[in-house]
Amino acid sequence: VVSGVMRTKYGVVTAYESKNSDFIIGSQHHIVGIDTTSSVVTASLPGAAVAPAGRMLIFKDTGGNAATKNIVIDPNGSEKIDGALQAKITSNSGSMSIFCDGLSWYIHAVS
Repeated sequence: VVSGVMRTKYGVVTAYESKNSDFIIGSQHHIVGIDTTSSVVTASLPGAAVAPAGRMLIFKDTGGNAATKNIVIDPNGSEKIDGALQAKITSNSGSMSIFCDGLSWYIHAVS
């Protein structure tokens, strides 16, 4: 295991967690499945300076309701994600991956 990632005969295995209410991203998070069946869910990011550089996070709408109850990714304090105050998953069963360079957060991919 290197930095929470394990290589096995099945490929790379990393941390997965399921959420259905607002939460703060911790060091244990990498892939987060989010169910917004009951309400909008906000994921609050750590400061980019503490993230650290190379940190990648993957968010997935596992409940299939993000078009009506969005998944909000909220940066720390006055930080932004690709220049925006927040990032949102707004399509049913959508996903988003973001990464940090140690100074800022950036969107890597959206589906």
